[in-house]
Amino acid sequence: EQLKSYNKLRKPIDLYIEHLVAMATELTEHRTRLMPLLYLPLDSQIFAHKALFSDRELSINGLNRQSTYQSVNSEAKYCALQKILVDKARSVGNEQNAVFYVIYFDLIWNSRYNNWGGNLFETNP
Repeated sequence: EQLKSYNKLRKPIDLYIEHLVAMATELTEHRTRLMPLLYLPLDSQIFAHKALFSDRELSINGLNRQSTYQSVNSEAKYCALQKILVDKARSVGNEQNAVFYVIYFDLIWNSRYNNWGGNLFETNP
């Protein structure tokens, strides 16, 4: 029963790969190539943030602002949500005239962008 939610399995994988890419010194020379391949781990904080998903985008995918990571029960829904994020990241990059990868939205999680630090270890309370 615990394994019926696609994202319940996927989120730990996304987090693990994100942390490896972001912090493993062995991957330093490959980091630039790997960053665009990372997916944003999806959970309640991400769904609640109005800059990432509109109410309509959530509704179309059977979600709302109170949805949790286990609410993403299929790979198709997961892929649709990630596509929305890719489009938003591209839009941010265009507006700022800079490269902006989807994984950068992870700074929104727990308002991490407000925390001191230069890596994920330092910015996590």
